[in-house]
Formats: sequence, structure tokens, C-alpha cells
Amino acid sequence: MYTLETPRLGLRPFREQDLEFLVALHADSEVARYIGYGVPRTRAETQQFLEKTLNAYIQDSLGQLAVYLRGSGIVIGRCGLTRLEVEAEPVAGQPPRWYWFRGAAPEGMTIENEVELGYTVAHEHWGHGYAMESAKAIRELAFQSLNLRSLVSAIAPANLASKNVARKLGSEFEGEVTA
Repeated sequence: MYTLETPRLGLRPFREQDLEFLVALHADSEVARYIGYGVPRTRAETQQFLEKTLNAYIQDSLGQLAVYLRGSGIVIGRCGLTRLEVEAEPVAGQPPRWYWFRGAAPEGMTIENEVELGYTVAHEHWGHGYAMESAKAIRELAFQSLNLRSLVSAIAPANLASKNVARKLGSEFEGEVTA
């Protein structure tokens, strides 16, 4: 698994010891409204997220990384590449459903595999450009070192800050998906 550094940030694989940070991040209603299903996650759900992330490191050499402030080492968020399974044949008139991690889509569903560039920063660290800085580093890794041809980002419609990050990274709106 990879580690990265930017002028202000470091990105490293998550460890079991990071669970408490993730529990707080995912429980914050301001953060949660923009990730996953839009509601705070329980401790058990966050533990499952961490386990799936650690497993994705092994299975796919992908996954969300802990984003920390260089110098202090304080973890402030997560950013990385995650396998995204997208429904290939949605019901007519409905947006396709999407699922994070390998094997998450219902059995028998025809899927298209994508790689999502995702980023989440703790609420108290919003407004400092950390999402942009970490996402740019991950994007460069994806295209230059991992030889990926494309990335997607699933962004909540109301999350204007994340849409702005994606736009600055050169992304274009392609369509809606539903969780």
C-alpha cells in the first residue's frame, strides 16, 4: 500500500488504532450528511468500514488513506481510491445504484467496476484546502503510478465544496447514481 506527502499533509494506510478518529468523523452529522447514505454511522458500521478498507488494501491495492497534518501527525480526514460497483442495467427511468468495495453489489446484478476518488475532512478542518490538496495527490498517483484510465467521484448533490474540488481536478458531471 502506498503513502504520500504533500506540502502540508501526509497520507498513509489506516490502522486499527485509527478507529476512534473514524468513529468521530462518521458520527458528525455535518460530515455525515455528505457521505454514504447521508446519516451518521454507528460505531459498528464504522468498524465494518475500517475492516473493508483494510481488506481492500490486500485485495485491490486500493483504499481510503488517513490524511494527517505533517509535523503534528494529527489525523484530519480520509482520502483515497475505492472500488465502486455501479449497476449496469438500472430500471428504466431510474439512476443506477452504486456500492462501495468488491462484492458489495447484490448477487446476480450486472455491474460496471469503477474506481472512486473520495475525500472526507473532519468538520473542524473544513475551509483550509485539505480536500483539494489530498485529492490532487491521489489523482496524480492514480494516473501516473497506478496507470488508471479514469476515476469517478460520488458526490452528494448538496455538497458544493466537494463538487468544486472535483471540478478543479478536471472532473465533469456524468449523471446521477443512488445508494
